[in-house]
Amino acid sequence: MLRLLCLLVLTSAASAIHAAEISEQEHISTHAREFEVSPVSMSYEELAALIAGTHDIIEKANAGVPQDQYLHPIVSLSVAAGEDSVKTSDWTPITAEKALPPIAREVRFLYHWDSASPIAEVSVSLTDGARVVNVEGTDSAQVAALAEYLRNSLGTSATLLGGLRIRMPAFYGLMLLFILLSFVLSSRAAVPLKVVGAVLPISIPFIAFGLPWEVWLPGTAVVSGSASWVDRHANLLTVLGFFLSLAAVLSAAIARLRRVIAEESAKAIQSKILQVP
Repeated sequence: MLRLLCLLVLTSAASAIHAAEISEQEHISTHAREFEVSPVSMSYEELAALIAGTHDIIEKANAGVPQDQYLHPIVSLSVAAGEDSVKTSDWTPITAEKALPPIAREVRFLYHWDSASPIAEVSVSLTDGARVVNVEGTDSAQVAALAEYLRNSLGTSATLLGGLRIRMPAFYGLMLLFILLSFVLSSRAAVPLKVVGAVLPISIPFIAFGLPWEVWLPGTAVVSGSASWVDRHANLLTVLGFFLSLAAVLSAAIARLRRVIAEESAKAIQSKILQVP
C-alpha cells in the first residue's frame, strides 16, 4: 500500500513537472524573418563561406543553450542538378565533397534545434522558381542579425536576369513580336517575305520550349571553379548573343521589306505615269 502511494505521488509530480515544462514552452515567444532573394549565381567556395558564416552566428547565439549528449541539432545541406545531387548532414564544407555537379540548379539548407533556442531554425531554399530564406528563434536581435547576414551575402551573388519571373515575360514578348512580324510580312506581295511570315509562327514553339532558357537564365546556379564577372554572367552573355543574332536577322528582313515596298511604290508611280495620255 505504501509503495503504491509513493508511486502515485512520484507519477503525479512527474506529470506536474512535464505539464509545467510544456506550459513554459507554450509561453515562449518566437520571432521569424522570411524573405525572398533575387536570382543568384555563386561558386561552391562562396556557398561554403555562406554556410560557415551562418554556423558561426548560430554557435555564438546559442552558446548559452544547455547541450544534451543524446540530442544534436539537425543540419543538412544539399545541392542538385536534376537527378544528380549531393547532400551533407553536418557542418562539413560542401567543397570537401567529391563529384559535385558542375552547375547546381538547386540548393537547400536546414538547421533545426530546440524551439526555445535564440536561433531555433534556419532554412535556405534556392531553386529556379523561388529563392526563400527563413530564420526563427526566441531572440529577435539574433534572428534579425542572421537574416541580415544571409540577405547581404546572397545579395552579393545576385544576377541581373534569371528565373521564371524573368523568362515568362520574355517568352510572351518574343511571341508577340514574332506574331506581329508574321502579319506584316505575310501581307506583302514578295514571295520570300511571305515565306518568312509563314515560318515565324511555326518557330515560336521551338524558341519557347526547344532552347535551353533555364540554362541561359537560371534562377539559381552554383558553379565549380572561378566566380569572376564573366563566369557569373556567362549565361546572360549567351542570351545577349542570341538576341543580337536574332536582331541582325530581323534587321536584314526589315531592310529587305523596305526595298520591296520602295520597288512596289516606284512601279505604281511609273504605271500611273504611263497611263496618263
